[in-house]
Amino acid sequence: MAARGLLLLLLPLLRGYASKVEVSMPSVVEVDLGHTAMLPCSFFILPDSNITYIHWSYITRSSRIRIYSWVQGKEFVEDSPYVGRVSMDDTFTLAITQTTLQDARVFVCQVGAGSLGVGENRTELRVYKAPEPPEIHANEAGISVGTRESQEIAECVVRNSFPGPNITWLKDGHRLHPEDDKVKIMDTRTQEASGLFTARSRLLAHVTRQDRHAYFQCQAHYLLSGGDRQAQSPKVQVHIFYPTENVSLVIDAPRPQVKEGDHVTLHCQGDGNPPPEYSFFRVQNNTATGEEEEHELLGKVDKGVLSLGKVHKEYTGHYRCKGLDLDTMETLTADAELVVNYIEGLKVTKESPEPVLEGHNLTLTCEARGSRPLAFHWHKDKKGKALGSGPQLQLSNVMREAAGNYICEVTMPGVQGLSRNKQALVVVYGKPQPWRSLSPPSPGAPTGR
Repeated sequence: MAARGLLLLLLPLLRGYASKVEVSMPSVVEVDLGHTAMLPCSFFILPDSNITYIHWSYITRSSRIRIYSWVQGKEFVEDSPYVGRVSMDDTFTLAITQTTLQDARVFVCQVGAGSLGVGENRTELRVYKAPEPPEIHANEAGISVGTRESQEIAECVVRNSFPGPNITWLKDGHRLHPEDDKVKIMDTRTQEASGLFTARSRLLAHVTRQDRHAYFQCQAHYLLSGGDRQAQSPKVQVHIFYPTENVSLVIDAPRPQVKEGDHVTLHCQGDGNPPPEYSFFRVQNNTATGEEEEHELLGKVDKGVLSLGKVHKEYTGHYRCKGLDLDTMETLTADAELVVNYIEGLKVTKESPEPVLEGHNLTLTCEARGSRPLAFHWHKDKKGKALGSGPQLQLSNVMREAAGNYICEVTMPGVQGLSRNKQALVVVYGKPQPWRSLSPPSPGAPTGR
């Protein structure tokens, strides 16, 4: 310890403190649990003076317990919980290794300098332990809108922290504060046998249907050496029950304009949770009374969906769905119109005698009915070129080459994929040719036998 005398902090003039030893220590030293704590001890004595001893102790409620001494160059480790964990370096700083929660106490450095007297000071050692990540448990049973009492949204648990942590709550990233009967936060803190703290917090609140999309999380606030720290739990959503206020009916088909043969389903959707009980109806007017009548559609309704299968024109009409809220026993309705587009009655007629003689004219007429205006197109044979459009095709001065199948294709503009076709066979006879006699065979030509 001879080198330590060279490291003493000397003051040439102490002005009134010549007979005293002044000891300086930080008021607080912080350390994380398990790390090494360094407790500095600085002192001032007159030049050419020497210290005779340094005692390190800690304070309990009723006494002071010595743990380390340096006396005239010799070190002594007292019998205490710090045996094997304390040492002092040349700057008179006490090192405590493998810190525990019990090390969070006040330590005293006492310096004796013979006739100059004794001086001492103290440091509070604070030991910190970061908690485990916050756990959040959402209310699994669900919460109903409109109840009088606040209901538990979630519980947050933060385990094994020292000192005890604080817990705050966030909703969609914004801090929640207690607010009369709207928001309640109930906190408890328990010190375990290990000395570590476990904090619990329950969030209670009134909820609205808008909260069905809200995310809740808790946040732990705790201390470590160097400052405050925070840790957030995962986000959770809460199952919220609320009554049905609106019902909608949607007709689902492969295209906006439905045609015969399309597969159509009816989708009924209510905005309540849990969803209402759904039923479907075909609505028709009673010709005798003029009042509408509902005819329930039988079939398997799965989550508000009823399949009509492949539809034809008779499916055109007025449809209705009903949603029965089993909590309020209120029934809400929604209506929709289904129009199934069709083409029927297609035929092709000829307005000239059959067969057609070469040089004569021929008119082909295509007729059809549909749910909307129709378009007519003509072509010859299956892959023939287009001949024209419109319900009639005029063929003038027909020749033998004009014979064949003429096809009328009917489409419905605005309805994708709806078309029908019909063909007509045209036979053309040629005009009689003048008679010509055969010339006699030339001499020597072979003759048939």
